[in-house]
Amino acid sequence: MQLFDNFLRFYEDESEYTLEKMIRIGFVYFDPTLIVLAMPITYDKGFELDLEGDTWFVMYASGDMKRMFEIMPYTKKWAAFQRNKGPMKKYDLAKIQRRICNG
Repeated sequence: MQLFDNFLRFYEDESEYTLEKMIRIGFVYFDPTLIVLAMPITYDKGFELDLEGDTWFVMYASGDMKRMFEIMPYTKKWAAFQRNKGPMKKYDLAKIQRRICNG
């Protein structure tokens, strides 16, 4: 469960709140090789859940990233990330997938 322990350390006091929030409104996946917390959004509208949105906002991902693309329930055009409470940035999801899956 090292991946889960890393998640708890990363979010510290906010880990329970973050996990509960994502279970309610997003996509949560845990297995021994991968943890993903993400939710569909429309990038231009910010952090608001939008099932029809064009972007996966990846709140947290750790482990086997190739596996992430195997379990993703549906694809979007973009993936967005936010590091250390900085601005959210989006990237072409197909390009990310090619880099991760094809080396």
